[in-house]
Amino acid sequence: MIFSKLPLAAILLILQPLILTACNGTDPVLPADVTTNPTDTPAPTSNPKPTVTPTPTSTPKPTITPTPTSTPKPTVTPTPTPTPTAPPGLSLGVLHKLKLRVDVLQEYLLYLPTAGSQNAPIFVTVHGISENYVEHANLYKSFAEKYRVILIAPHFPQTRYDDYQRLGRDGARADLALKSIVHEVREISGASSGKFYLFGYSGGGQFSHRYAMAHPDDVARLAVGAAGWYTFPDSKIRYPQGTLNSGDLQNVVFDPNRYLRVPGAVFVGDLDNQQDSSLYSTDSINLQQGYNRFERGQNWIDAMSAAAQGIGINSLHEFHGLPGCAHSFSNCMTKSKMGEGVFKWFFGY
Repeated sequence: MIFSKLPLAAILLILQPLILTACNGTDPVLPADVTTNPTDTPAPTSNPKPTVTPTPTSTPKPTITPTPTSTPKPTVTPTPTPTPTAPPGLSLGVLHKLKLRVDVLQEYLLYLPTAGSQNAPIFVTVHGISENYVEHANLYKSFAEKYRVILIAPHFPQTRYDDYQRLGRDGARADLALKSIVHEVREISGASSGKFYLFGYSGGGQFSHRYAMAHPDDVARLAVGAAGWYTFPDSKIRYPQGTLNSGDLQNVVFDPNRYLRVPGAVFVGDLDNQQDSSLYSTDSINLQQGYNRFERGQNWIDAMSAAAQGIGINSLHEFHGLPGCAHSFSNCMTKSKMGEGVFKWFFGY
């Protein structure tokens, strides 16, 4: 040891700074020949951090919603539609000429639609004084087929029904003949028992509107084509100009509470505005109804509407002018679409 070879005084001189430093709390200053070797003091070794292996993130499996199992629908076997059958002795889609069973002198044409006649409504078309009932049936049978209605075209020959336009005041009653025809057709065809649809042109228009006024419970809807003149709803004027029945028609009562409820429409060509030789004309008729078929049709509709409103009935009366048509049934049907207008009035489409 170096201190064993030094005198005590020298040792104290060497240790004095160290003692003072220790007392003062500062690092001792070593003598110049005393050095420290940094390599002698090993640097503190830090503990290595453990290697963390990340847990692999698993890819989430898509959620699969199971498809609901549908309950199988039971197999429905459609009920076969029965094939329409014609009544005995008749054919569907054919125009038949028949004689009334209770009156063999009375003839009429009958058309049954190919879809069948069971419960089908009845449509009646009445000819004018030219007795063109065959033309009426031929031009209307396509509408009967389309709308599935039974078509009746009665024949009222002048030799037997010289007053058929006014229902038959003297002689054979055309209105009662039509009642018998409709009754027979219902029996042989299975037609609907409800009210029927009634049309007439010219003289047939006279017959049709008077039939609807005399027998309103029979008629579902009325269409009048260019009648020459009309029975107005005026109980003070004698029939056939008014509804005062003085015995000309037995068992007929003109009841405005009933006949004003029948929906009625008039169809007249806009060129049917002349006083031709076949137009019935008197001062009284002209003053009441007008001077031609166009005016008279309009005035009758106005009179019926006013009478209905006067007793609190909603008016169901209309006037339809046909463009480009004079007094001709065939022209009004083929050129002016009267048939389309009539059936739209009847059935709404």
